[in-house]
Amino acid sequence: MRWYVMRDLKRTNAKVPAYKLLKGMKMEVFVPMKWHLVTRKGVRVREEVPLIQDLLFVHETQDNLDAIVEKTPTLQYRWLCNTWREPMVVADTDMERFIRAVDATESPRYYLPEEITP
Repeated sequence: MRWYVMRDLKRTNAKVPAYKLLKGMKMEVFVPMKWHLVTRKGVRVREEVPLIQDLLFVHETQDNLDAIVEKTPTLQYRWLCNTWREPMVVADTDMERFIRAVDATESPRYYLPEEITP
């Protein structure tokens, strides 16, 4: 089992985005989330939405994911550049640190690399 970097091509207002679909299949999925205000039936509601709409991380074997990707046209692997169909993976220890960093606070702040000073 490895952490695969995946891409969800569904629209932002989809009822069942890929991360919910995969969680429903009892897979370990991580999506960095943010709080967003939306208006539902005239009432402003605060809801959690993905920080980057099409980004998700799935902890699964490639064989199991291949079967799901074949059935779901809006779910894709993110591929490494300059390789022939080699999916991006994240090491378990790096992913654990990333999840801990994001979950350390209720409202994490994200910075671009050029915004960080030594």
